Amino acid sequence: MADDKYTFRETEEEKARQEELLTEVLQACMEEQLSFIPPEGEIARKHRFSGEFEQSMQEMCATRGRRQHRRISSREFTYGFNKIAACILVILMAGGILTGGYLALHRASGVDSTAQVETAAADMAEDTAVMAEESAEDSAADGGTGERETAKVPEQVSFAGQSIDLASEQEVSGETDTVKTLVSCPVLTRDAEEVKVTIGNMGEAAISYNANMELQVQVDGAWYVVPRRQEPVGQQDTTVVLEPGMAQDEELSFADYALDYDAEQYRVLTYVDGVPYSAQFRFESVEQGLEEALEE
Repeated sequence: MADDKYTFRETEEEKARQEELLTEVLQACMEEQLSFIPPEGEIARKHRFSGEFEQSMQEMCATRGRRQHRRISSREFTYGFNKIAACILVILMAGGILTGGYLALHRASGVDSTAQVETAAADMAEDTAVMAEESAEDSAADGGTGERETAKVPEQVSFAGQSIDLASEQEVSGETDTVKTLVSCPVLTRDAEEVKVTIGNMGEAAISYNANMELQVQVDGAWYVVPRRQEPVGQQDTTVVLEPGMAQDEELSFADYALDYDAEQYRVLTYVDGVPYSAQFRFESVEQGLEEALEE
């Protein structure tokens, strides 16, 4: 019996030592974990809760998390109901006044308004007829003027001691989305022997152009073809194929032409895939000089 009491006492002591040991270990672990938490002052310095958050938290603590419902008083309910009723009454009264006024006006001027509508329709039809007639006359006048202006452009003019013919293409572009033509300089000196023309292929497919370019001059606003002194002998293939993204320079020699350096404007014309393209230039004037002309 004594041995059983001794064994029981040892067991209790062993449990007490184990609990004491566990408590020490738990405290050590807690202290280690708490050591990673910054001081309260540092936490307050790094982060501050917004006023709305703090107010919400205070309300939640005061109501223990329950949502508070605002109760409307009988006085507030009566006041709001009266406002809604007054608005509805005003809308009904305004609609009634407008409807009554419209009906009275319609009854008072029933016959007269019909007559006025018919008269207005007749006047409108008459005005439309007059406008159509005037438009037709203006079109006829413009057409006649255009024909007269076209007729004023001579088919031939005298240029540099010779007769030159009117160009078949008057409005010619120098650039499109796929082709671009330009000269090396828009103003040339009077002693220049040639003009360099660059044809560029900006598209995604190959193009072909005629290297045997044509020189034209502008006289009184119209373009005329300047003939060569001597045409090339024999048939020559002057077609040049230009790959995408490439450009080619062509030179036109002035030795083959009779020129007037005081002419308004010159242009070099070529056909790219059957479409005409041109690049314009002119010669310096005696009064202005090359530098002043280029500055313009």
